[in-house]
Amino acid sequence: MMHKVFLFILSLSEIKRDNVKQNMRKNQSFTIFLLFLFITIIQAQELKLIDSLQIVNNTEENLRNRVDNYTLIAYSFGNINTDSSLKYSKQARDLADSIQYTYGLAVSYSYIARASLQHGLLLESIHNFKLSLPLYLELGDSANVLDTYSGLSYVYSYGKNQKQSLIHNLKSLDIAIPLKDSVSLSIIYNNLGAIYMQLGNYEASVSNFQKSIDIVPENTPITDVIPTYSNIAVVQVEHKRF
Repeated sequence: MMHKVFLFILSLSEIKRDNVKQNMRKNQSFTIFLLFLFITIIQAQELKLIDSLQIVNNTEENLRNRVDNYTLIAYSFGNINTDSSLKYSKQARDLADSIQYTYGLAVSYSYIARASLQHGLLLESIHNFKLSLPLYLELGDSANVLDTYSGLSYVYSYGKNQKQSLIHNLKSLDIAIPLKDSVSLSIIYNNLGAIYMQLGNYEASVSNFQKSIDIVPENTPITDVIPTYSNIAVVQVEHKRF
């Protein structure tokens, strides 16, 4: 998945330059304050959930529930502390493996893969995604199979083998089409556009970026579509350059 880019477009035609600078400083300060406040609120909510799950797990006798709680804790730590997320994912994995809880084991492998990716451990991430995949296939969990193929495609996109990234993204597309998941399809087409750009196939790149825009739900914020339009522009510039 490509990194989300936020573009701020200002019209300066009828505004004095000095006023623009002053307003931008005020807007930037206020935006930073709101962002900090939002992150603080979210983190406080996540930490409260983590505390409650840890308390529950101290007395939880159902081992499958304990695995599920470990994975919820790992998920909640995902945006706060990657090391803690990895720690609880591994606890979930070990317990799920010991009681032969397939779903819990699959989820724990997925979370280990994500935490490994955040640490830059690409081979470890790929290894754990590949461990989760046959378990999701065994369970017939199409949504998580799709997510796993997308994850593998994303990790491979960091390396030199863009064809592996393409192969796994096409596999996720094959699953998303019958599910009629327009959000996933839009992301997949966008990612295909990015991969084809890396492979030098500019026509396929623009075609998939356009599909991403065409299939996006009507109520999607314009900020979620702007990056794809930007990607199309980049491809067109690169194509003319080379």
